[in-house]
Amino acid sequence: MLHEDEHADTTEYTFMVKWEGHDIELSFSAFERLRSLKLRLAELTEIPPEAQKLLGLPLAPDTVRIAGNRLARSLACLLT
Repeated sequence: MLHEDEHADTTEYTFMVKWEGHDIELSFSAFERLRSLKLRLAELTEIPPEAQKLLGLPLAPDTVRIAGNRLARSLACLLT
């Protein structure tokens, strides 16, 4: 029996984040976790992941894979 390779999904997810008048575009593979998004934003904004509020992003634990969160392949959200 053949098993589908979980890393065969090459779908990229793009997040457009607005923060203090800046547009931040980030891309992630389907298998990265929401925590990756928050860590990258922390690097760019100096806002710790636990203090970030992402309006427009469905609520989910940080450990959920981006592909497993039923997100559109392109999503805009606001960082407050």
